[in-house]
Amino acid sequence: MLIRRRRSRQRMSARAAWAALVTVLLAALSLTVTSPASAATYPTQVYAGNNVRAGASTSFRVVATTTSTARMQCWRDLQVVSGSPRWFLVELSNGQEGFIHSSLTVPSTQTSTPKCDTLQRVRAADWALAQLGKTYDDTGRQVTWAPGPDKEWSGDCLAFVNHSYRIAGHTGLGAATAIGQWNSPPAGAIKMTGLLPRYGDPVFTNIPSVGHTAIYIGGTSMIGTQGVDGSRLPIEIYSLYNKYPTYQGYLKLGS
Repeated sequence: MLIRRRRSRQRMSARAAWAALVTVLLAALSLTVTSPASAATYPTQVYAGNNVRAGASTSFRVVATTTSTARMQCWRDLQVVSGSPRWFLVELSNGQEGFIHSSLTVPSTQTSTPKCDTLQRVRAADWALAQLGKTYDDTGRQVTWAPGPDKEWSGDCLAFVNHSYRIAGHTGLGAATAIGQWNSPPAGAIKMTGLLPRYGDPVFTNIPSVGHTAIYIGGTSMIGTQGVDGSRLPIEIYSLYNKYPTYQGYLKLGS
């Protein structure tokens, strides 16, 4: 009888050990299957191959094309398309940002986001895009660094970015040159390298002496002023890499 009891206890212990092992394996399998990093990071499903724009309207320039998933940043109601005025600023799974119409997303996968007007970087980009094609600033600004005539944008890349952020409610980026701004950013700013910027972030390139800065508007595009003093070049959208291949990074200012 004693031997039978010992064998019975041994069988029960073996079963308990196997049950514990199976529980651990199932838990591990569950974590692997239900919690992929990509799904947690980019929960919104997007119809691939469609236009991503610099603003919430088909009148804005195409800066990228959609991938299959996206991270929603904010929403804005503007141009009505397919019966809806709703647009979303999204970050695609390849890191690019821009606006897409709500009809390009799968409704059941949309996530809660703030209104775009609450994001300072979007307000800065809004004002910058409204200056597209202009040669002069017509807001009566007072500039502290103006290598060319007062109110002239050509040659005033830092003044243009700085004023965009002041209009958006920022205290200003300071510094006398773009390279100076990059080397000594304002309090609270975070220098970012090796990644694509967020929509509306100031971007910097290391051209000789003074550097260059503009505002990122998704894809690989930025908006700003360029050219030497007196050239009277208008505000334009151009490539983050092709025009100035010495891209350094961007400043992250707030949300």
